[in-house]
Amino acid sequence: MKRYNEHGHRVWAEVDLDDIVFNYRQAAARADNRPVCCVIKANAYGHGAVPVARALAGAGAECFAVFTPEEALQICECGGDVLMMGVMCPAAATAMADTLAQNGVILTVGDLRTAETYAKALKRRARICIELDTGMIRTGLPVGGMERVNRAVDGIMAIAAMPKFEVEGVITHFSAPEDSAEKDFTDRQESLFNEVCRELENRGLNVKRRHCSSSAAVLTRVDAIANMVRPGIMLCGYGAGIELRPAMSLRARIIQVQRIKKGVSVGYGRSWRAPRDSVIATVSAGYADGLHRVMSGKIHMLVRGLKAAQVGRVCMDMCMLDVTDIAGAEAGDTATIIGADGEFRITADDLAEAAHTIPYEILCAVGPRVPRLYIKDGVLTDTIAGYNTYL
Repeated sequence: MKRYNEHGHRVWAEVDLDDIVFNYRQAAARADNRPVCCVIKANAYGHGAVPVARALAGAGAECFAVFTPEEALQICECGGDVLMMGVMCPAAATAMADTLAQNGVILTVGDLRTAETYAKALKRRARICIELDTGMIRTGLPVGGMERVNRAVDGIMAIAAMPKFEVEGVITHFSAPEDSAEKDFTDRQESLFNEVCRELENRGLNVKRRHCSSSAAVLTRVDAIANMVRPGIMLCGYGAGIELRPAMSLRARIIQVQRIKKGVSVGYGRSWRAPRDSVIATVSAGYADGLHRVMSGKIHMLVRGLKAAQVGRVCMDMCMLDVTDIAGAEAGDTATIIGADGEFRITADDLAEAAHTIPYEILCAVGPRVPRLYIKDGVLTDTIAGYNTYL
């Protein structure tokens, strides 16, 4: 594999598509080889939607889920069905619904008003997925108790009767499937979802796809996977209980190294002062590249296979490391923010802990100005299938 320091990027992400495929196969196996709807919204959680979709389609994935119309149209030529899970406002629905349907995108409908707006905008028949709100209180037809089950089924049947629609699926989203203390609540969500699906069958509506299991549910509630699963963060390599491979590494160039005396302050606000004579490396990555300012002074990076503490406040484009104990550290060296170097590895979970957040946010924050380099079949390249490093 080409070494990561042989190109000229100041900061970059390496995305291992082989690891993405490995994680997809782990998710499918966990779901007893049921079909997988791969969630690749938000640019595949920062990994690059088009290369990721193409790699997964090549591995057999038959369906992809995104949130926005733009995301859906971006990947509709990558292979497999595309489900747009987001609900559009009326103006956007009027403008975009027919274009999406023309490109084969499956639209999500969670209320009668949206269905009517779509129907008016469509010039052709569209495949749709009905969303149920079984307790998330976010979007979808509300379901709670048998009275609301029947009301939701009535709503679905009314939508299915509209000539512009072909009902492709029924979905819901669990609020806290990973939390054992909320097991009763998740059980109730699952029960309501299954009751709606059974009643739809009783009324003669056979729905092709039924899914409620995100990554957390795939990992913790194998009993609740219906006839399809919907993992997202698992594909990126995050989740407990089975072997997964974090697919993204984030690295940046050291652009300056200088020696300072004990007591000298570093960075904005003089928030850190050297406790001894020190060597400080400036790294060309900051909060505009996804390195949250709240992490300041709480994280390490890897330089020459060793851990270096980040010191001072993270700036927009740069941050500083204490490399006093790393012999020979110099400008041009690589600092690994996420990923492995030598015997050490830093994960998005590690950064999330420092930022008091979740790995989703860490990965999604790696913004568009950070080039993506892709590993496929063990080879690192600046481009994949004609797409540049920024996709």
